[in-house]
Amino acid sequence: LRMEISEVLAYSHEVRLKFCEFWVFAQASGLTALSLIFYWAFHFHNGFTFSSLFNFHPVLMITGLVYFYGNGILVYRLFVKSSKEKVKALHAVVTGCAFVLMVLGFTAIFKTKLCRGERHFYSIHSWMGAITCSLFSVQFLMGFFAFLLPYASPKSRALLLSFHQFIGLILSALIAISVISGIMDYSSKAHKLSSEILVLDSVGVAVIIFFSVIGYLIVSSRYKRFEIPS
Repeated sequence: LRMEISEVLAYSHEVRLKFCEFWVFAQASGLTALSLIFYWAFHFHNGFTFSSLFNFHPVLMITGLVYFYGNGILVYRLFVKSSKEKVKALHAVVTGCAFVLMVLGFTAIFKTKLCRGERHFYSIHSWMGAITCSLFSVQFLMGFFAFLLPYASPKSRALLLSFHQFIGLILSALIAISVISGIMDYSSKAHKLSSEILVLDSVGVAVIIFFSVIGYLIVSSRYKRFEIPS
């Protein structure tokens, strides 16, 4: 029995080390995407001003829907020794930040097009972005009222949990698709390959890697948390 316990502990330690390796890789790719989109905004478009609201859009979306959201869905795998209630609260705070940044990013592009007199929802990126933002809003509000507040019954929570988790993974894919389609839409207006386009392409690659690693950590059963009573 003592040998079995030591083997379990050794395996658990090995699993956590492997998880940390993937987590560091995910953070590196996520922070790379963040750094590059900030570099794009300041180096190619003179940063953030009210006269150039468009610059806020990609930066806020990458920061909120990519980095904050990606880390938000990962907290249950990261803090396996913390109580479920504490991790749930952290999950709500991080995804709440993502929600606020998403709303601001959507507002930035909406006002930009109004000022420029451009049509709304004419590209695949705009439609994918609208679908993604709408689904994330529903997902966030459902999670807030069903799991964070003590209104839903345990039976209702159990029924909604699998759906909530499934939609969370779908959102990861939709966010990545929205980012890539946005980069393609912006790049299509350029007359030639430039350093700016290369920077944006690198952002897209980093986002894909980020969500791919996080998706693997979420779906892999070996990294699931052991529930600790609160």
